[in-house]
Amino acid sequence: MTAIAKPITAKAPRRSSFRADPARLAFAIFALGPATAVAAAIIAIPPKPSITFPATTTIVAELDQGVSTRTAAVGDPVTLRTIQPLELHHDLTLPNGIVIHGEVTHVKAGGGRWRPPGLTIHFTRLMVDRGLYDISAVPFRGAAWNETATEISLPAGQKVAVRLERPVTIRP
Repeated sequence: MTAIAKPITAKAPRRSSFRADPARLAFAIFALGPATAVAAAIIAIPPKPSITFPATTTIVAELDQGVSTRTAAVGDPVTLRTIQPLELHHDLTLPNGIVIHGEVTHVKAGGGRWRPPGLTIHFTRLMVDRGLYDISAVPFRGAAWNETATEISLPAGQKVAVRLERPVTIRP
């Protein structure tokens, strides 16, 4: 006896009969109560689009406080603040006031001609509209301009360029 295989037919997926009709939505809210009203309101609010800073984005900002190899220690916090709007695309510009947080990771006092001073600051966080985002940035390395320098001093208001190593997505 031979078995005959029946062809397998795929059924179309069922679609919900509820559509985004305002009258039906209002009835559902009225019939199902306030908890559903809150859920429906959350679903109905479109999310704000996320903003992505691509890798290699350079953000120029000013130091909030001065940093010097004479007074700084490893672990000291460093804060930068943008003073100009940041243009990511032709149609997307973020306002000034973005805060970049970092810390001193290396301090070396200068000691004459063969021992130049050194200062490294690693920036790790970006604050936009009260949201804090982890970043990976190229460390800032301060170097002496002449061979007899004994100190590196960055005064408050000094512009510092922060270059991102990885993309950062911000969800406002």
